[in-house]
Amino acid sequence: TWYLNYTVKRVFSDEELEGLRDLLMSEVLTNPKYIWESLQDIYEWIVSNIEYAYDEPFPCPPSFEDLVYGNVEYKVTYDTMMSPSEVLSLGQGDCDDQAALAYAMIKSYERYIYGKEYTLWLMRIDFTDGIAHLAVAFPAIGSNNQTLLTIIDPGGHYITKDIYGRIDAKDPFIELDNYKDYWADSGYTVGTVTLYEIRDGIAYVLVSGSIHEVASYIASH
Repeated sequence: TWYLNYTVKRVFSDEELEGLRDLLMSEVLTNPKYIWESLQDIYEWIVSNIEYAYDEPFPCPPSFEDLVYGNVEYKVTYDTMMSPSEVLSLGQGDCDDQAALAYAMIKSYERYIYGKEYTLWLMRIDFTDGIAHLAVAFPAIGSNNQTLLTIIDPGGHYITKDIYGRIDAKDPFIELDNYKDYWADSGYTVGTVTLYEIRDGIAYVLVSGSIHEVASYIASH
């Protein structure tokens, strides 16, 4: 499943990120020297080109210990994360897959095209009915040096935007409330939000809690 670190290493490997560069330059980006415009290009390309599809059941092989003691059972998981290249090959994926593709495309753009990398998070949303969702988020600095928040969620068809529909960054308390209300309109109640930072192939939990607790963390960093 996506939250295991061996999956993080596979999905966000250097080979996967570098492999996205040509696609970004040839099909996705309209003006690569402008980072905000490029981030919106990435979001819109995924929404337009990747179909939402739920995970198929995936077999879980027994562990070495299970084999030694004969505790072999047929098990499957319904929560897997495909690599960006797999998502592109199939042209489909669920929220985890689309968020992973967005994260990888942004990192590839920053690293190999723009030339500077910034803080980028995976953001997990746990709804009160037990369903979970995955998006991408990052902090930005406002005009008076306050920390703002941008959410990019192609699987949920949501992006932080201004009144003209352009990508934007907003006060984290306001934006997370906007995001909560967006899901409430579809009948989902946000319970817990978790921010992950990926470093050296490991997903570190930065903060996990209520909307207010996560907004407070972002605003203070």
